[in-house]
Amino acid sequence: MARLVVQALGNERIADPGDRDESSVLLSVTDANGEPVTGLTAANVKVDAMIVAPFGALVNVVRLAAGSLPGFYRIDLVPTGTYQWKAGEYDIAVAVTQGANKGQALAAFRVT
Repeated sequence: MARLVVQALGNERIADPGDRDESSVLLSVTDANGEPVTGLTAANVKVDAMIVAPFGALVNVVRLAAGSLPGFYRIDLVPTGTYQWKAGEYDIAVAVTQGANKGQALAAFRVT
């Protein structure tokens, strides 16, 4: 098993309190040698909302999109079920696997 280096950055994007519009987590994924990891799909990425805003909900991934530079990705998120965003901070754990290679990171964003 080799290590993936995963960096994550949260972004509120178009999410506002009371709606279900998307927020995002931006990812940079490289291998242990610093080479970009390409070809990831939603099956390679797991997301967990570890802490949500008061009365907020967990999140679902609606898409994983590759960026225009190799090794960069955008994960788009919405609240689970029919829940809506609540004002406050969301702290997100991201785990990435590719074969036997694994890495993880944390990201946060604030819905205002």
